[in-house]
Amino acid sequence: MKGNMKKLLLALVTIGVLGAGYGYYLWTKKPENLLDVKTAATFEASSIMDEFKKDPVAAGARYNGKPIHVSGEIAEITKNDAGDLTVLLNTTTGGKVICEFDRMYKVEDTGYKSGDKINLKGECTGFDDLFGDVKLSRCQPVK
Repeated sequence: MKGNMKKLLLALVTIGVLGAGYGYYLWTKKPENLLDVKTAATFEASSIMDEFKKDPVAAGARYNGKPIHVSGEIAEITKNDAGDLTVLLNTTTGGKVICEFDRMYKVEDTGYKSGDKINLKGECTGFDDLFGDVKLSRCQPVK
Protein backbone atom coordinates (compact mmCIF):
# COMPACT_ATOMS: atom_id res chain seq x y z
CA MET A 1 0.00 0.00 0.00
CA LYS A 2 2.82 2.43 0.87
CA GLY A 3 4.53 1.64 -2.47
CA ASN A 4 1.41 2.56 -4.44
CA MET A 5 1.02 5.79 -2.49
CA LYS A 6 4.63 6.77 -3.27
CA LYS A 7 4.10 6.06 -6.97
CA LEU A 8 0.90 8.11 -7.00
CA LEU A 9 2.60 11.00 -5.21
CA LEU A 10 5.56 10.84 -7.61
CA ALA A 11 3.21 10.85 -10.61
CA LEU A 12 1.28 13.86 -9.24
CA VAL A 13 4.50 15.80 -8.56
CA THR A 14 5.80 14.98 -12.05
CA ILE A 15 2.55 16.14 -13.67
CA GLY A 16 2.62 19.31 -11.56
CA VAL A 17 6.21 20.14 -12.55
CA LEU A 18 5.50 19.49 -16.24
CA GLY A 19 2.35 21.61 -16.08
CA ALA A 20 4.18 24.46 -14.37
CA GLY A 21 6.96 24.27 -16.98
CA TYR A 22 4.48 24.41 -19.84
CA GLY A 23 2.63 27.29 -18.18
CA TYR A 24 5.90 29.21 -17.82
CA TYR A 25 6.68 28.57 -21.50
CA LEU A 26 3.30 29.98 -22.56
CA TRP A 27 3.61 32.95 -20.21
CA THR A 28 7.04 33.98 -21.54
CA LYS A 29 6.41 33.12 -25.21
CA LYS A 30 6.68 36.18 -27.43
CA PRO A 31 3.80 36.86 -29.84
CA GLU A 32 4.59 35.95 -33.40
CA ASN A 33 5.83 38.72 -35.65
CA LEU A 34 2.96 39.62 -37.97
CA LEU A 35 5.39 40.33 -40.80
CA ASP A 36 6.19 36.60 -40.82
CA VAL A 37 2.53 35.49 -40.88
CA LYS A 38 0.54 34.98 -44.08
CA THR A 39 -1.76 37.94 -44.79
CA ALA A 40 -5.49 37.16 -44.92
CA ALA A 41 -6.23 40.12 -47.23
CA THR A 42 -4.73 43.28 -48.74
CA PHE A 43 -6.68 46.54 -48.84
CA GLU A 44 -6.54 50.23 -49.50
CA ALA A 45 -7.91 52.01 -46.41
CA SER A 46 -11.14 52.98 -48.22
CA SER A 47 -11.72 49.41 -49.44
CA ILE A 48 -11.67 47.81 -46.00
CA MET A 49 -13.90 50.61 -44.69
CA ASP A 50 -16.39 49.87 -47.49
CA GLU A 51 -16.41 46.16 -46.61
CA PHE A 52 -17.16 46.85 -42.94
CA LYS A 53 -19.78 49.52 -43.66
CA LYS A 54 -21.57 47.26 -46.16
CA ASP A 55 -21.83 44.26 -43.81
CA PRO A 56 -19.97 44.57 -40.48
CA VAL A 57 -20.91 41.06 -39.32
CA ALA A 58 -19.70 39.30 -42.46
CA ALA A 59 -16.54 41.43 -42.69
CA GLY A 60 -15.82 40.80 -39.01
CA ALA A 61 -16.19 37.06 -39.49
CA ARG A 62 -13.75 37.18 -42.42
CA TYR A 63 -11.08 39.49 -41.00
CA ASN A 64 -11.27 39.88 -37.19
CA GLY A 65 -8.28 38.32 -35.49
CA LYS A 66 -6.44 37.87 -38.78
CA PRO A 67 -3.42 39.73 -40.15
CA ILE A 68 -4.25 42.10 -42.98
CA HIS A 69 -2.18 44.46 -45.11
CA VAL A 70 -3.58 47.97 -45.47
CA SER A 71 -2.22 51.00 -47.26
CA GLY A 72 -3.32 54.60 -47.35
CA GLU A 73 -2.62 58.22 -46.55
CA ILE A 74 -1.88 59.19 -42.97
CA ALA A 75 -4.52 61.55 -41.55
CA GLU A 76 -3.04 61.82 -38.06
CA ILE A 77 -0.36 60.32 -35.83
CA THR A 78 -0.88 60.19 -32.07
CA LYS A 79 1.15 58.92 -29.16
CA ASN A 80 -0.14 58.00 -25.71
CA ASP A 81 1.68 58.57 -22.40
CA ALA A 82 3.48 55.22 -22.71
CA GLY A 83 4.81 56.23 -26.14
CA ASP A 84 2.61 53.83 -28.10
CA LEU A 85 1.93 55.02 -31.65
CA THR A 86 -1.47 55.13 -33.37
CA VAL A 87 -1.83 56.07 -37.03
CA LEU A 88 -5.18 57.09 -38.52
CA LEU A 89 -5.59 56.49 -42.24
CA ASN A 90 -7.90 58.60 -44.42
CA THR A 91 -10.78 56.96 -46.26
CA THR A 92 -13.01 58.36 -48.99
CA THR A 93 -16.20 57.07 -47.35
CA GLY A 94 -15.92 58.67 -43.90
CA GLY A 95 -14.47 57.15 -40.79
CA LYS A 96 -10.83 56.24 -40.34
CA VAL A 97 -8.75 53.10 -40.27
CA ILE A 98 -7.11 53.18 -36.83
CA CYS A 99 -3.76 51.39 -36.78
CA GLU A 100 -2.23 50.84 -33.34
CA PHE A 101 1.46 50.10 -33.76
CA ASP A 102 3.21 47.21 -32.10
CA ARG A 103 4.86 48.40 -28.86
CA MET A 104 8.36 48.04 -30.34
CA TYR A 105 7.71 50.99 -32.71
CA LYS A 106 7.86 54.46 -31.20
CA VAL A 107 6.85 57.74 -32.86
CA GLU A 108 10.38 59.02 -33.29
CA ASP A 109 11.41 55.73 -34.97
CA THR A 110 8.88 55.88 -37.83
CA GLY A 111 9.79 59.03 -39.74
CA TYR A 112 6.19 59.28 -41.01
CA LYS A 113 4.02 62.41 -40.89
CA SER A 114 0.47 63.39 -41.87
CA GLY A 115 -0.08 63.20 -45.63
CA ASP A 116 2.50 60.43 -46.17
CA LYS A 117 1.50 57.18 -47.86
CA ILE A 118 2.10 54.13 -45.66
CA ASN A 119 1.81 50.35 -45.94
CA LEU A 120 1.02 48.52 -42.72
CA LYS A 121 0.36 44.98 -41.63
CA GLY A 122 -1.71 44.46 -38.50
CA GLU A 123 -4.30 42.28 -36.83
CA CYS A 124 -7.86 43.35 -37.56
CA THR A 125 -9.73 43.89 -34.31
CA GLY A 126 -13.05 44.98 -35.77
CA PHE A 127 -15.37 47.82 -36.63
CA ASP A 128 -16.52 50.53 -34.23
CA ASP A 129 -20.19 51.15 -35.10
CA LEU A 130 -20.36 54.28 -32.97
CA PHE A 131 -17.54 56.17 -34.71
CA GLY A 132 -17.50 54.20 -37.96
CA ASP A 133 -13.83 53.23 -37.70
CA VAL A 134 -12.00 50.02 -38.58
CA LYS A 135 -9.36 49.06 -36.02
CA LEU A 136 -6.08 47.21 -36.43
CA SER A 137 -3.67 46.34 -33.62
CA ARG A 138 -0.02 45.17 -33.50
CA CYS A 139 0.68 47.09 -36.72
CA GLN A 140 4.09 47.23 -38.32
CA PRO A 141 5.26 49.12 -41.39
CA VAL A 142 5.73 47.01 -44.52
CA LYS A 143 8.53 48.02 -46.87
